[in-house]
Amino acid sequence: MSNAMFSRTFFRTIGIMIILNNCAPNRVAQPRFPTASPQEQIKPSLQDEWMPKQAPGIRQYLIEDSSTTLISDDPTHTSLLQTTTTYSLSLIALADSFSFTAKVDSMSTSSASSPRTSIVDKSFAQTIHGTFSNSGEISAVIGDTPSSCQGGVDAAGMRVFELTQHYPKQAIKIGDKWTDTISATSCRGKITLHQQIIREYQLLELTNWNEYAVAKIQQNVSTTTTGTSSETQNHLTAIGSGAGTVMFYADRTSGFLRESSGHSESKFTITTSRGSYPFTQNITTRIKIQ
Repeated sequence: MSNAMFSRTFFRTIGIMIILNNCAPNRVAQPRFPTASPQEQIKPSLQDEWMPKQAPGIRQYLIEDSSTTLISDDPTHTSLLQTTTTYSLSLIALADSFSFTAKVDSMSTSSASSPRTSIVDKSFAQTIHGTFSNSGEISAVIGDTPSSCQGGVDAAGMRVFELTQHYPKQAIKIGDKWTDTISATSCRGKITLHQQIIREYQLLELTNWNEYAVAKIQQNVSTTTTGTSSETQNHLTAIGSGAGTVMFYADRTSGFLRESSGHSESKFTITTSRGSYPFTQNITTRIKIQ
């Protein structure tokens, strides 16, 4: 998400911040991430080279998120949230690239304090259009309705980065690494969030998985985010960073994501007229094609 799973860090916690605005700030624990030796992950294969390529088509994904948000390092102010989303992605071939349409078809949530319920939010229903290059670079992302903040796309637009990957333009071998950087502006209500996401990839294995020929790829993600509110009466700023790891299976024929699982941890501070509030958030995301 999910590469863009980091964008959800700010989307969710800003809402929590508004509700729990009277929390006292405290120290935020430093995130720790387990690391695995590449030698332990890379397995021998009969084939050790792959020429990535994207293919047009329509896919629907099931995205399951589980998040824990700790406010002001106080266990009594912890939010647990489970979210299930179905998301459609359509790629149409152009001369040397693709046009894409992405949208959230449905979403439901559950938490420790409320039963499972459907979310009604215009930002989640927004359909996003853009251009997708042969190597997986996304550009010209726009919504079919005006966004809720200046110069950004709403929540549905950010999830497309979790469902798409960037590949080198040449054949890659087991053990090869590559990197891409995403700069994006998104909205949460009137809050404008500026994000930079760095994704480092490594091809671990070329294998068969669930009867499909796939490439198993590890993705290490780091992100930085700054945010501001355009509302003068409720001025708010946010700053933070995060890191995480995603393991995903890409279809070797189409380049499409077939399944992924990932975990991230972020720390950030939201500042309002009442003071500054530190947060930490852990998110586990699983995505699979329908």
